[in-house]
Amino acid sequence: MAVTETASAHEHGSPPLLPECLTEHTSCVIAKIGQAAARLIDAELEALGLRTRHYQVLKALAAGTTTSQQALGSALRIDGATMVSTIDDLEAARLVRRQRNDKDRRSYTVALTRAGRATLAQADRLLERLDEALLADVPGEEQEPLQRSLRRLVRDGGLARTVDEARARSAR
Repeated sequence: MAVTETASAHEHGSPPLLPECLTEHTSCVIAKIGQAAARLIDAELEALGLRTRHYQVLKALAAGTTTSQQALGSALRIDGATMVSTIDDLEAARLVRRQRNDKDRRSYTVALTRAGRATLAQADRLLERLDEALLADVPGEEQEPLQRSLRRLVRDGGLARTVDEARARSAR
């Protein structure tokens, strides 16, 4: 770890998020940032009685991604049991409405309620402020290219395919 990096981080009152020796691997850096971001997102959303998985479901429903509980779980890569408890939580808070699918009585459709839309709007405002805080150390002209690269990683399929394969191997 470089002395200047240590001094700079300590000036802000905290040691670096990750020791310098681990920053040579992008995977380690992304994992640590993801862990930190998840903790911060949950801390922000707690004021609304939500966790990250609740927000993701509300956002996907608002975007019209899908209305099937099973398809939502697949799209968000949330396992079945966690998806059921997530929808249970959201339904108890009256943020979503779940009903049997008319075309397939074994499945459920999920829809946002008016309260769900209002809560999602509040959550979006909280996360916009958090995004600003997360990127505060990145110069303004570097933020958009970083965001584009991150979106490409989650959108273009190669990483998703690799993750799905790893999940399938560990499920065996």
